[in-house]
Amino acid sequence: MLSYPHSVKKGAQMIKSLTEREIEVLSLVANGFTSTRIGKKLKISSETVKVHRRNMLKKVHAHNTFELMRLALKRKWI
Repeated sequence: MLSYPHSVKKGAQMIKSLTEREIEVLSLVANGFTSTRIGKKLKISSETVKVHRRNMLKKVHAHNTFELMRLALKRKWI
């Protein structure tokens, strides 16, 4: 099992660092939407979705989408 170096306080700070749009994208990713489908649903380009995804990874110090989803579920962000 992977462990995360994030404290509870840092977890709260991380979610606050995400924009409303990033949280919206995060929720859609968690529901199995691809970047293309997310873009169509939100009326933005799939490239913009990819930028949001990349920014979220950086903000929460996740290495990939799987790690981002595990952290989001563990922290109850979605």
